[in-house]
Parts: sequence; C-alpha cells; structure tokens
Amino acid sequence: MDRFKHIDINDPGDRRDYTRPRGGGGGEYRVPPRDDRVGHGQRLINQITSVREDLGRQADVSGHTIHNVLLDVVGPTKDLQLASLESLYKGIELRSATSREGRTYATVYVPERRLGEFIKKIEAYMGEERTRKGRPLNEPLVAGIDEVRIPVLKSFWTDDSDLFPTDAQTPIWWEVWLQRRVDDEEDTAFVEFASIASNSGLRVGTNVLHFKERLVFHVHGTVRQWTTVFVPLLDRLAELRKAKEVASEFLRIQPRDQRQLIEDLVQRLTVPPTTAPAICVLDYGVSKEHPLLSPFLSPEDQHALDPAWTKVDHRNGHGSEMAGLGVYGDELPRLLGSNDLPLTPHRVESVRILNDSSPNPEDTWGWVTQEGVARAEQAAPERPRVVLLAVTANDRGRDFGYPTSWSAAIDQSAAGELDDSRRLFVVSAGNIRTIQDEAADRYPTANLEEHRIEDPAQAWNALSVGACTEMIQIRDEGLAGHTPLAKQGELCPTSRTSVSWPDQEWPIKPDIVMEGGNYTRSPSGSVHATEDLCLLTASGSTVGNLLAWTSDTSAAAAQAARMAAILQSEYPHLWPETLRAMLVHSAAWTPAMVAQVPGDLQSDKHRRLRCFGYGRPDLDRARFTLRNRVALVHQGQLQPFERVRENRELKIRTKDFRLHALPWPADALAGLHEIGARLRITLSYFIEPSPGRRGWKQRFRYQSHGLRFKLRGPTETEEMFRQRISQEEWDEDGGRPSTADPIPWALGSNLQTRGSVHSDWWDATGADLAACGQIAVYPVTGWWRERPHLGKVDSIARYALVVTIETEAEDCDLYSPIVNQLATPVTIEVDA
Repeated sequence: MDRFKHIDINDPGDRRDYTRPRGGGGGEYRVPPRDDRVGHGQRLINQITSVREDLGRQADVSGHTIHNVLLDVVGPTKDLQLASLESLYKGIELRSATSREGRTYATVYVPERRLGEFIKKIEAYMGEERTRKGRPLNEPLVAGIDEVRIPVLKSFWTDDSDLFPTDAQTPIWWEVWLQRRVDDEEDTAFVEFASIASNSGLRVGTNVLHFKERLVFHVHGTVRQWTTVFVPLLDRLAELRKAKEVASEFLRIQPRDQRQLIEDLVQRLTVPPTTAPAICVLDYGVSKEHPLLSPFLSPEDQHALDPAWTKVDHRNGHGSEMAGLGVYGDELPRLLGSNDLPLTPHRVESVRILNDSSPNPEDTWGWVTQEGVARAEQAAPERPRVVLLAVTANDRGRDFGYPTSWSAAIDQSAAGELDDSRRLFVVSAGNIRTIQDEAADRYPTANLEEHRIEDPAQAWNALSVGACTEMIQIRDEGLAGHTPLAKQGELCPTSRTSVSWPDQEWPIKPDIVMEGGNYTRSPSGSVHATEDLCLLTASGSTVGNLLAWTSDTSAAAAQAARMAAILQSEYPHLWPETLRAMLVHSAAWTPAMVAQVPGDLQSDKHRRLRCFGYGRPDLDRARFTLRNRVALVHQGQLQPFERVRENRELKIRTKDFRLHALPWPADALAGLHEIGARLRITLSYFIEPSPGRRGWKQRFRYQSHGLRFKLRGPTETEEMFRQRISQEEWDEDGGRPSTADPIPWALGSNLQTRGSVHSDWWDATGADLAACGQIAVYPVTGWWRERPHLGKVDSIARYALVVTIETEAEDCDLYSPIVNQLATPVTIEVDA
C-alpha cells in the first residue's frame, strides 16, 4: 500500500472573539456553620493580635526587627477560601497552602500597615450589615477559618508531613522556596537569604531555579540551625520541602560477547550527519568508544555537569544502555541476526548529570536538568534534539501528581519560558524497585493501588512513558516451571501508574507506554528477572561484553525518544508540541490492556488511561499517511486573554478562538453509509508553570492557560457550531442556543481536559463524518489571566492539532480529494 507524508494545514483558521457560554460551573460554596458569629470573629481577632505580640517578642530576643506579619491560617480542607486570603494590590500574599489530616494550612503574608484591614474584614463579618443575599459580609472567608496561629518552621512544610525531621539535630537537605517580588532583581531574595544564613551553620546551595513568583534552591542543615534564622527570614520564606534523591538501581544482566555480529551490523549503518537531530541523554554518560554508539556520538557532544567529573561513569552503563535503545530501539536482536538495514537518521548527545559519589547534591534536580540540557545546546545550538531523562526520584511517588521544583523546571524549559526555545522532554514514569521482593499475586494490584508515578514524570509538558510488554517466551532451561508474570500486551510488572493519585484532575500520566520487558513467576510464587524477557542493548563496556540486557520504564522512555527523533528527522518543521501530539495520536490500547483494566464506563476508561496512558504508539502511523487513513497536521496560535476597559474599569477577559475549516473528503465519506470509520483529534500545547503550593485552584492554578477542541456535529450548521463554542456568536434576541456536544466521543469531554495534551476519537460511519469538517480551538483560564500583575495577560499560545480520518474500506481514497483541494504536490510516496 502506498504511504505518504502527513498533510500540513497551513491556513491559520478564522480568528473569532471568544466568551465562554454562560451556564455550568462548579457547585455553590458551602459555608461552615458558625452559631456564634460574633464570638468566632472576636476569637480570630484575638489570635491575630496574639501572633503580632509573639512575633514582636521573638524579634526582641533575636535582635531583628519584624516589619510585617506572617499568619498561619487553619481551616477545613474544602472550606478555607484560599483566594480570599490574598489581596495582591494591598501586598497581602498567600505564600503556601497544604492539606493534611482533613484540614488546610495556609501561610499568609500581611504587611504591617495592612494588618488593620485584615482585621476589618473580620469586624465586618461580625457586624449587622448584610450582602444582597442576606448573609454576613465576608462570610465565606471568615467562617472558613478555624484558627490563626503564629507560624513555626513546620508551618512552611508542604511535603508529606511524615518527612519533616523528628530530630532537631539531624541534618537533611531542604528544598527552599522563597518569595520573588515583581520588582526584584533575579537573585535579590537569594542574596538576602544567604546573607542572613551565613552564620547559622546552614549550608546553602549555589544553583537557583527561577520561577515567576518563586526562587528554589537547596539548603543542608538541621531544624535547630533553622531556628536561629527563622524570624528574619519570615519576610521571604514561602515553602519548605524535603530534597529529592535520585535512584540509581537498575537491572543489570551480563550478556554474551557478540563482537563479530556488532561489527557486521556497523558495516551496514547509514551514519547521519552532525546536523541531524539528536537524542540528548541525561544520565551517567554514554561511552563514545562503544562500536554500536561511536558512529552516532562525537567527542564534542560528550559533556559532564561538573568539569571535575569524567564524561562517562564506566562503573555504571545505564547511559550507554539508554543510548543503545535510543538508536536501535527494540530491534537490535533482529538486526544482529540478519542483514537488514537499521533506521538510524538521528544522533546521540551525552550529558553526565549523575554521580554516585555525590548521592545528595546540593543542587535541585530541576536545575541539574536545565543545566544539563544547556551544556548540549551551547555545544550545538542549531541542532534539533529530543531530551531523554530515564531517571526518576527515589520518592515512591510521594508527590501524588502535584508539581515539584523538578517537574516544574521541565515544564518551564519545555515551554521556553527562560529563553524562548521549546523542547521535547521524554521522561520515564519510574519503576517498582521492590518487584522481586513482592509476591507475584500482587501484580497488577500493587501497580494500580500503591505504586504511583515518580517525580518528575508528572510534568505537564513532558512525554511521560510507562512500560508494557509483549515478551512472554521463556527459553532458559533453568527456569522450568516459571511463567511470565504479565500476559502478552499487558502492563510491565514494574511500571508505575497514576491510578491512585487522589486528585484525578492532574494530567493523564503516563502519556504512552512502550516495551519494558517482563518478569517470571516461579512455582512458589516468587518474582524473578530473566534475560529472555528483557531488551538487548549496548553495554557500558568497550571491551569484553559489548551487549547488555535492560528493562523497565527507563528502557521504554529511550524507545519513545527514538520514535520522536525519527519523526523530527523526517518532519524537521514540526514543533516539540507537535512531536508529542504525533506519538500520542498514534497510540492505542491493546486488547490485553482493555482486558487487564476492563469496563466501558467513563470511570473505567479513566482508570485505563492512568495505567497505560493512550496506549502503545505505532511508528508507522506516526510517520505515514495512507489512502484510507489520512492525517492532517496544523501548527497554529491564538491569544487566550486580553485587557479590556469596561465602564472605566480595567478587566481581563478571554479573547480568541480559532475556527478551522479543514479540507474534508466529504464526497468520499458520504458514500460510506454502512462502513465503519474513525475520526481522531489530538490537541497539544505547552503551559508555563506556577509551581508554588497554594492550592492550585482559582488564581493559584499551576497552568498558565488551557486550550480545548470541539468538532462540528453531523447535523449542525456552521452558525450552530459557532454558537456552541462562544457566547459572542449568540443572537441578542435568539435565546440561548444549545451548547451540548453532539459527538459521542470514546473518552468524553471530562477525560479530554486533563493536562496539556488532549486526544479522543469517534467511531461512526463515513456518512456521519462527511459533514464534520470544522474544528474549533478555544481557551480556558489559567494564571496568565488570574494573576495579571505577572505581566503575561497578552501572551500568545501556540498549539498543534492532529486530525486523522480513516475507514475500514481499503479501496476508499480519502487522500487524493484532500490533496486536490489543497493543490499540494505529493512529497513522498513509498511502496510498503
């Protein structure tokens, strides 16, 4: 069958004004009952006064003057109105918020001159004046507060409460989040902190992550040392977390020496030029001397984070193993045993960021990752690249999907927030390292209910990769009686999931799954690794054994990075957002995946998504269009928000949506009355992060903005479709038009809205699809809109839109009608 390149849609679409249709929204806020309203308000005022007096006494003891007040505000988990605690134009700022044991704890910074206004809100609540609904003034805010306390060091702890040091004299690495004011120089807050801490015994890391409202760095010390500087730091301190440690335990199984086969394979290689796209491997370093890797890795593309390190840790071959999979994928056994020609259009870059001699570095891993990428980019600034990070924190998924400094740094770098250069990060989901200590009958229950995805794989902009397996053949005679733990097509036994994240609004992770190998179950029920069920790759050694066996989600991520690099070489104009969209768009669940996480309800599909992502990608689908399966690709942009003046008041509102009239093969589809067809849409964009832990709701949202897509229904006119999208399209006297989505999507609108890549499909007849040639892309809110003081309101958001139409009729030509409409020459045609 003929294969073609995907069809680019260069028309930017019709820009139209966007206002969200009225109606819908969340439920009404439940005000906690306060029988004695006056008594409750007076108690809070007394507590605030007591906090101010206690802070004054502490200042006298420490010798520091406290000009402002920091309050520790406690309320019920769902009833503390975090947004109402803040008033930025008055300088009142919510520094952090976290929930534990059924309560919410928030630290609120109040300038001294504004403390009286804070108290007046409480007094107004106590008074007789009422709102238009007959309720006391400021009731949602004041009634939602249980108590106000003086902050202590633990008040700023937003990590798992069990991780806070129980011994005041035992040093740990702390992740410190400082407030960054709008008018600050880049490192003003850090310089102030370092000066105050200089005589405390705290050791302050020198490498700083910069976010819009926060600076993040590491500090080594004890609780007691912190208490010596706690009072003067109150003006700046926002959050404290436990620094992450990176795991370095990976499966190693020694292979046989296959030097001659390798030499034969190397003779068949087509070596890409130095300008070709590269996989940038952030790991222990990649061995340049390995014969399988040397054609793809130049000496000038080997780097180390610390100049004192060697560029490769020859004691740990993980980086070379990942590079081998990045070049050859899972095809190395076939290539070594045949005369087939390998598909290797891309190169390798190596940046050593790991050193087992320094297991607790003073740098945040977010800074390490950003700096590692910068080393490669400085050496080859014009080269396109995919960044592979097959390393996760040894944190057992303790973040539950919440952003961290590491995941936020990846989101920030991917979005080009620091340098306007966007990047695709491919990140492993993390492994269950105790798999061989666990009973076989706990698979896959433990994967779904206990073992959560590890930091930084929750990053919104990353392509996060879990593992599945097709490997079930056990040949080792020493394993007689052993059976594969996972069935063919199921979840790799070590792959972590996001099924047990308590907040199911976080992005779908992993995004996709790739081959990660399998494990065996012995007759006694114990779990074992075997080379029969692992992947073959290059070893870290350049003599003796040149082949190694590896597995798990790091191996899966390396194969996904290879797919992305191949696409990048064949479609050099595609953005990182688009490359991610193409891989997600090509992915599908295997029948075994559906059987392992069964059900047709939305909750069942949600659970399956959080186990396998969108499934296993297909490289051919990602690369090629067929006559009866056509992919349309558009890279566009819109402005989500704008400042407008209404009645002399400056307001922020939504601005654009884009209406895309696609070159639809309507006539070809219309004749397919009883023949099955499928339409799939994937929308991908990168958000800018706001990672401070302040509830991540309303104005404190993590994402800068969101985008959504809608498809015109088969019975809708264009006017009806536009009215469904935007209230700006409504007729003044026409009443309220229907805003219900007429498309019975496989996943549905609720599951489409997680994260920053959205994909869904609709199975119908070709005749049903014939009239559906319009797609709208429109904005939803984020901190660009809700925190206008950060100066990003007028920012432009770009997006990638991938649309596939396919039919079961192999003789149906959907491709030619589209090409004819566009007058597009055929750029590639390959006989399969």
